[in-house]
Amino acid sequence: MKKFAIVFPVLAAALAMTPTVKADSYTYTISGSNFSATLYLTASPNNANGAPASGIDTITSVAGTFTVNGQTYDINNPIAPETAKYGSDDSSFTTSSDGGFLFDNLLYPGASGNGILDWGGLLVDNAGEPGYELNIFSGSKGSGAPTGSDSLYFYFADNGNNHSNNRIPTAVGGDSPADATLVATPEPGSLFLLGTGLLGLAFVVFRKARPSGHALNA
Repeated sequence: MKKFAIVFPVLAAALAMTPTVKADSYTYTISGSNFSATLYLTASPNNANGAPASGIDTITSVAGTFTVNGQTYDINNPIAPETAKYGSDDSSFTTSSDGGFLFDNLLYPGASGNGILDWGGLLVDNAGEPGYELNIFSGSKGSGAPTGSDSLYFYFADNGNNHSNNRIPTAVGGDSPADATLVATPEPGSLFLLGTGLLGLAFVVFRKARPSGHALNA
């Protein structure tokens, strides 16, 4: 029984690791004094007029929570970003307009900090509160980006009381930009290989745990 106690946890771990997980999905977190969010993003390689743009993805769906000035919005169901428009080639893009918002819904998976989003940023329409729109962006990429110390900041704006470009610092009145991270979800293939490897290990342990024929006949 002792040896089987080793086999079963390995089998359980193998089965737990094998389910399919969406490729090109990310967890984006940002934490500041006036805005914080944990967003689960699904993205696909960006094609600007049919030409793939290296290192740039298009955000296609969003779920999660965000807090604006102390008020938390819980996104229970995935919400699709507004449709973005792209420029004339694979190295440029133009932002779409939605009232006072400019956005492109582009994600830079290889970047860090405020380079994860650009000056156009992400625009979402919160299904939980009809008509409420939120724009998250930063000043590190894209035409029209601010210069100087402003380019180090993340910003947010909504169509409510926070309709201007609001900096997101770590502390109220502080000069340090908020922290943001982007973590990729493992691709299905990677999890499948890990799961099958664990299953193989479990099989080896199980074979060694079985008594030999001599032991059975003794």
